[in-house]
Amino acid sequence: MSNIVDTELGKICSFQNGRAFKKSEWVEVGLPIIRIANLTSRYAAFNRFNGDYDSKILIQNGDIIFSWSGSLKVEIWDRGNALLNQHLYKVGFKADVQKKWVYYLLLYSISYLSKKMTGATLQHVTKKELVATPVSLPDIATQNEIVSKLDQAFEAIDQAIANTEKNIENVDELLKSSINALISNVSSNSIEMNLNDLTTKIGSGATPKGGKSSYKLEGISLIRSMNVHDLRFKKKDLAFIDEYQADNLKNVTLEIGDVLLNITGASISRTCIVPTEVLSARVNQHVSIIRAKKDLIRPAFLNLMLYSQRYKNEILGIGEKGATRQAITKGQLESLNVKFPRSLDEQDILIEKANYLLEKTRVSRILYEKKLNNLIELKMSILEKAFKGELV
Repeated sequence: MSNIVDTELGKICSFQNGRAFKKSEWVEVGLPIIRIANLTSRYAAFNRFNGDYDSKILIQNGDIIFSWSGSLKVEIWDRGNALLNQHLYKVGFKADVQKKWVYYLLLYSISYLSKKMTGATLQHVTKKELVATPVSLPDIATQNEIVSKLDQAFEAIDQAIANTEKNIENVDELLKSSINALISNVSSNSIEMNLNDLTTKIGSGATPKGGKSSYKLEGISLIRSMNVHDLRFKKKDLAFIDEYQADNLKNVTLEIGDVLLNITGASISRTCIVPTEVLSARVNQHVSIIRAKKDLIRPAFLNLMLYSQRYKNEILGIGEKGATRQAITKGQLESLNVKFPRSLDEQDILIEKANYLLEKTRVSRILYEKKLNNLIELKMSILEKAFKGELV
């Protein structure tokens, strides 16, 4: 590359933050509200808004969007006029640059920025860190050359990524519909009870003082909402605390068979059984322990019920009553009514059928996720070569 200037990202780009839209402002007909979920998956549904807004948060085709919270993503928007929420930036330009080159630069910078993320409950990169990111600015001719090479290299890769993401979505949807069918197919010999009468414990914990900076490299597991996914537990980013911190959370010590339910934020209603290999463990304030009375209902069956669309919709409906943030309280959980088979044998049969479906889904997911990771790694490798002047 020639005529390269070492500078900072903030001298090339400007970053316009979006707006915090309240749940009460959502409507069925209106401009789509772009959330992180709409960047991480093109198939995620949009919330919509039909009121007055600042034109600075209006997104149009061709605009570059960067998510600074949760999952760092960058996208050139191509889905019509929309509005930006507070976890995203609209990227502007301060220097003489090629727009598509800026997009690739931001994509390349994500690996660097990921190491700068902070936050005890919701990981994010600060605007200060973002604008201070060191970058090299080549002349326009070199920018155009980089874009041309990357466009050619990424065309097939991006299509393969989109196809693989859609396959993962299809696998999850098939599992969801199959579990819904199982849960709705219970015998007439059923009983309805609220969770308060069906459990020996419902409760959530807290984040130790100091947040993320207080976590340990090893010790007692502290389960956060990022670990709890529908019918599966993710060990990635599992936090650890010491004996003293754990003692302060001893009222939320997990036991074998406990059901975990996310009760705040975007991941509200995700549910799984705690895996025995992370015990003993505690939960933070965003995750609720639901401990079933095992003489009435199997924990695995209760987990399936909470995952099923009927009860997930109820939980989501309760959570959306929060003024600014989705949340569900202990009292609201306790009053949730569930209908289930009286017979533990019938529950066991349905659990066995669900486990068969889960295993098939797990195998398919592993294959697709491995392919997706390989494609993303290939893309990042090509990006690195391009910005080091090594791409032929």
